[in-house]
Amino acid sequence: MKNKQLIIPIIVASIMFMEFLDATILNTAIPSIATDFVISPVVLKFAVASYYLSLAIFIPISGWCADRFGTKRMFMLSVALFLIASILCAISQNMMQLTLFRFMQGIGGAFMNPVSRIIIVRLFPPKELLRVQGIIFTPAMLGFVLGPVVGGVLTTYLSWHWVFYINIPVGIFALYGVYKFIEQHISNKIEKFDLFGFIIAVAALCLVTIFIETLNHYEILSAGASWMCGVLGVILFLFLIIYCLRKVDPVFDFSLFRVRTFRVGCIVNASAYSINASIGFLLPLMYQECFHYSPLKSGMMVLPIAIGYISGRSFASRIIRLTGFRTSLRIWLSFIAICIFLLSFIDISTSIYYIIPVEFFLGIATTIIGSTLGALNYVDIAKENSAKATAIDLTFRQFSSSFGIGVTAFCLTTFAQIFKLSMFGAQATVFHLTFYTLAIIALIGFFNSLKLDKNDGAHALSKS
Repeated sequence: MKNKQLIIPIIVASIMFMEFLDATILNTAIPSIATDFVISPVVLKFAVASYYLSLAIFIPISGWCADRFGTKRMFMLSVALFLIASILCAISQNMMQLTLFRFMQGIGGAFMNPVSRIIIVRLFPPKELLRVQGIIFTPAMLGFVLGPVVGGVLTTYLSWHWVFYINIPVGIFALYGVYKFIEQHISNKIEKFDLFGFIIAVAALCLVTIFIETLNHYEILSAGASWMCGVLGVILFLFLIIYCLRKVDPVFDFSLFRVRTFRVGCIVNASAYSINASIGFLLPLMYQECFHYSPLKSGMMVLPIAIGYISGRSFASRIIRLTGFRTSLRIWLSFIAICIFLLSFIDISTSIYYIIPVEFFLGIATTIIGSTLGALNYVDIAKENSAKATAIDLTFRQFSSSFGIGVTAFCLTTFAQIFKLSMFGAQATVFHLTFYTLAIIALIGFFNSLKLDKNDGAHALSKS
């Protein structure tokens, strides 16, 4: 048993490393992929957004599937699917294939993370969870930090295909470890899953995403069809809300939005995740297409943000305890808006001594916001509703990332058309205007944080 308690966290850590690495490794390879596919790099937003959309769709069903079909079986299936999809992504011949296989890869990712958490929680007693989580998420965050650099190295010295091939050895090791050391567990009590609500949610999310992603790309889908998808998606989502509010045990318990801290937290989270995904998409694109940096140099140039993520985690909880949830959100959302505004001044002549601190502090601010919301969203949620709250929270996060990518690409193409500018001009004016837009989105999160009371969540901080 002791050997298993040592080996299983290592197996889970390797899987988390692979998934977190994959979240950041692709962005630096986008221009090279676009060159091979003979398309504009902006069009590859479909491949980036499809991964987040897939996560948003399938995360809510992951826990039920683990209970119904068994944790080991679902874990192996998710890792195998992620591995196969990675290989298919690497051999993709066009944008449509890559988008489809990235979506497939997201399905694997949607099950890997939640199911691995279930396995760990069931294997270890509560008093050991903190230590185990440290073992697991330190390598995971290392993967997140190394993603842009590894992607840059592989793309520069080998080819973009290797940002996907790199998953093969990790995936094989993980599959063997899961097969050898993890036991099957099927829940004795399986709750009925709201399949109809799930189908409506999938349709609504997909239609809205198609609308956002095809704006200004009417060569892919006509303007009429695109807007029809958007209208139908919104109608289905409104129907989903009404349906879920009237049904017992719905796929999403929207009644939880009556809890102010949860409601505000989800809205601010949507703002934060859309910005985070957008920055990850924009900066490597600007560095490579406007400033003509190599993929490696581009990866190195965005590394300060990831280092800021890691650094901020070390003192985020102390800051939150010191300032409280409301003040923490106000301060650091303002800080994010300022940092994004400062990014809009970057051009080809900008010193790295300007860029590095701005990106580093953006990473710190993003981590503190994430830590604040990670706690705030659940402080007033009853324990029996925590799983329902998590389903909504995680789905909103991932869909917001997909939505953010679409809005960012729309801004790039729209500003280029309105002001008759080259999207990839040396002055990067179109990117600067897009950064202004992201700063406004950050302020939307800030104004929503004003709806919190001073003492919201204070009881949770006093217990810490």
